[in-house]
Amino acid sequence: MATENIGTQIGSVNAIELDSSISVAAARFKKEGYLVIRQAFSKSDLIELQKEVKGNPALEESSRIKFAGGKPSVKEVANVFGRSQAAQKMIRNSFALKIIEAIVGENLYLFRDAYIEKLPNPKSVFPLHQDSEFWKVVPECLVSMWVPLQDTSLENGVLHVVPYSHLSRLDHSVKFGKKLRLPKMVNRILRNGASNSNVVAKTMSLPQRIVLDFVTFVNSKLIPFLSRYFTSFEKFTEFFVVQDDEQYWANAVHPDLKLGDVIVYHSLALHGSKGNSQNVPRAAYIPTFMGENYTRDGIVVSNPELGYISVKG
Repeated sequence: MATENIGTQIGSVNAIELDSSISVAAARFKKEGYLVIRQAFSKSDLIELQKEVKGNPALEESSRIKFAGGKPSVKEVANVFGRSQAAQKMIRNSFALKIIEAIVGENLYLFRDAYIEKLPNPKSVFPLHQDSEFWKVVPECLVSMWVPLQDTSLENGVLHVVPYSHLSRLDHSVKFGKKLRLPKMVNRILRNGASNSNVVAKTMSLPQRIVLDFVTFVNSKLIPFLSRYFTSFEKFTEFFVVQDDEQYWANAVHPDLKLGDVIVYHSLALHGSKGNSQNVPRAAYIPTFMGENYTRDGIVVSNPELGYISVKG
């Protein structure tokens, strides 16, 4: 799809209320690639989740910090669902999950999840990207929830989504200059390293695993460390973003969200966020779901050997 055609049909934000029809909501999601659900979660459940993450030493100790402009920009805690009763209770009982079941199937599996704080830093921009470019899961129709844990707006880094962008695949290749790009196989290995899923694919050969472990270390440890002292290293975290994305940003919607609202979005929907200009962190919980018959590296995700969590328990 050409850049100029993405977003030409954008009108108001694609939002529904809690009492809406599930089938209508699913149809609207499939058309635009995202959906805002107003007051999908109770405020007490969201507050409980945040307290549990903050109060769990194991979760806090597993967090990692990213930097932008030489200052802390993002704090991320991965794999929360399996270690949080509050997250499980909140997700399993949600209206949003029923809509996702209508989209991908009733027996959902958790692909990955993360609790993310965008720290006060106007430069903490997360570039636009399509998740399925990084995830070797088929079909490329995973669905994520973006659950803010406070009122969220453009000022503190609300999620941006480009409507209809899920209808085409965009180029996320690693490029040097305008023409030279890495071979597809190298790009694939690097993308797998950049992705932080809940399990590591067990079908890789030993050389592939060694490369993946190295790239994962560089992405999650080395670059964040170097970015603390050398701002030029921050550019390495933008290897896989969509090139020439100014027009996509212009076509993105960024709805103001109240505590309890959620954005549900397709794994091929372009999404990202701007910096946090407020003086307090902006927190969000982001779980991603797939159907029981989806496959990763040719293996059905419901296979116990892969270790994915059944959302229903």
